[in-house]
Amino acid sequence: MSGSNDRAIYAICRVARRLKIEFFIVAAGSGDKIFQGRYKDRICYSRKNRELDLENFTEWVKVARKWSGSDNTEFIVVPSSEFLNSFLLNLERAGELGPLGVRLPLVNADLYARLSNKGSATLWAESIGMYVPERLTGFFPENLPLVAKPLMNIHRDGLLRYPQLIGDREDLDKFLVRDDCESYFAQEMIRGNSWYLMGYLSRDGRAWLHAQRNIAQQPEGKSILLAWSDDFEDSETGRKIVLALRDTGFFGLFMIEFKGMIDRPVFIEINPRPWGPLQLSIDAGSGIVEAFLGDSLYGDPDRFIPPSAPARRACYLWLGGFFSSWRMGKMIHWHNCTSILRWFYILRALPCEVYLRLDSWRVFWRELCGSEH
Repeated sequence: MSGSNDRAIYAICRVARRLKIEFFIVAAGSGDKIFQGRYKDRICYSRKNRELDLENFTEWVKVARKWSGSDNTEFIVVPSSEFLNSFLLNLERAGELGPLGVRLPLVNADLYARLSNKGSATLWAESIGMYVPERLTGFFPENLPLVAKPLMNIHRDGLLRYPQLIGDREDLDKFLVRDDCESYFAQEMIRGNSWYLMGYLSRDGRAWLHAQRNIAQQPEGKSILLAWSDDFEDSETGRKIVLALRDTGFFGLFMIEFKGMIDRPVFIEINPRPWGPLQLSIDAGSGIVEAFLGDSLYGDPDRFIPPSAPARRACYLWLGGFFSSWRMGKMIHWHNCTSILRWFYILRALPCEVYLRLDSWRVFWRELCGSEH
């Protein structure tokens, strides 16, 4: 299903098409970016609304099955977003996915929630010896700057909650007038370098890993705009947390964020699902997506991985994200990058732009022009 996490959807489609894997897309209406690229030929259904319920999902599966040409086709759903994953895990728990001929490549709902929700994930990271941000006494001026983290990603009203960066008294006053402050907890704000440790853990415990150092990010802790490959996965912290993740019984795709200095990286969060700059891991030849597809479809994570495929260094750029932030008058957040180097880094990464490719150049152009639909 597309319509959210668009850059990751395009990245997975690219790999699936290269590997000649048949796939079908349920688009999120005519404004979905998937219509602007080469993979619109795989759209089997365009949603009439954003509602996720069993009736709609059943209809989408039936349409996809007709497209497949077989009444016995089993589908694997790409767990592309937090809201979709929560919906599908609830269906699985209720025993309603199996009869539809659908498999979900995720761990059980309890483990998923423990790792995905910010409150429980922080406790887990601390229990395995990771540095974590200090938990503050509350949302008080003397604690500024701070981060308001949602205890749970999906609130009791059914809506997603995101971390809120609170830098000054004005930000704090805006936050305190919300009617859901009790669903957040306060953490110290960590500055310095930013890393993503990404990977796929197979059901038999093997790991395919790649790390990136984040250079530029949208305001308010949103999407990564510029990054390049890093060797964080070979650090003591990287090795330790992957082993600990395996010990929980976890399998699947994951991204773990760290911030700070290399001698004291601080755990920020874990996302057990595809991440926005997934294309960087693909361009680096990490094998992460190939292992995910091979394991999910055939129970063989090595199926699509060449015998000798050394990893390489790569970079990532989402220029449309830069322009979107600038048009809104918001400042880009740079992680330990001097101003004199910023445009040089952007220009150097331009050949790696996530949408400036033959299969998605229309998306690139529309984002730059401010006409994304």
